[in-house]
Amino acid sequence: MPRHLPTTSPRLASRFVGFLVLLCLLFVPSPSSARCPSESGEISAALNDAMDAFSAKQLDLVERMYARANYLLECLGEVLEPRVVAEYYRLLGLRAFLGREPQQARSYFHYAWQILPDYQWPESLLPMGHPVRKYWNEAAKLPPDELEHVDVPKGMNMFVDGQQTELRPVGRPVIMQLTTRDGSFQWNGILRAGSDLPFAIHQHQKNRVARFLFKGAGGMALVSAGFWTATFVYGQRMQTFADNIQSGDEPGSDWVDFGSQEEARQAFQTSNQLFLWAQVTTGLSSGLAVGGVVVRKW
Repeated sequence: MPRHLPTTSPRLASRFVGFLVLLCLLFVPSPSSARCPSESGEISAALNDAMDAFSAKQLDLVERMYARANYLLECLGEVLEPRVVAEYYRLLGLRAFLGREPQQARSYFHYAWQILPDYQWPESLLPMGHPVRKYWNEAAKLPPDELEHVDVPKGMNMFVDGQQTELRPVGRPVIMQLTTRDGSFQWNGILRAGSDLPFAIHQHQKNRVARFLFKGAGGMALVSAGFWTATFVYGQRMQTFADNIQSGDEPGSDWVDFGSQEEARQAFQTSNQLFLWAQVTTGLSSGLAVGGVVVRKW
């Protein structure tokens, strides 16, 4: 029997087990960062202030309140109420009127009218005979929006102009909000006509793939840990047997365990096979974890 049989070092096996633990900790997905909170009522207040400023002909204040409403919209922490969306579109129509863009004003008023067709302008804001009323009446006669279906990923809710739907108007901007099923907000804002769907939708799809890869990496890490544990146990027994052979001593109790030199050789082979599979599963676990990171980041 050769003096030096192939053995697996218990120290090497223990190092790889430690590496697996570090790998699992390294690739744990981090929680998403919290978004700044605001409420529909705050946006509505800013819009009302803008309307009052329009009535008082304080045009600079109109723009400041419009900018504040846009800021609050991006930080919104709840689903926007449809009536607030209609207020927002009416303000856009008034701004278009002030900018001498009558066609744009009619379009914005049409968006608002489709949400709240029974809305009546207060005379304190728009006296009877005001030209804006003419644009509003003309907007009510425009044809309804053409709609297209949006493939909303599983696990997400899409709100368009304050209403949960899977339809998106074609050829015009919308206020879109995306939430997960647990209510956390992924995206708020104005989606311009012809713009691609928000990055949050694509990111959510990538996150689902990444989570699948991370779970696969975790499962493979457990399998690999089992192989490394078995390798470690066999390695310890084989190391004792090899030391006895090299020192010229009798095999002792380990020899009795294996019964013969042939069985001992087979045990050595099993140890090496376990070592090989431990390496393979470690590589697979690492590859899946790295794949999850790549999918999530890119």
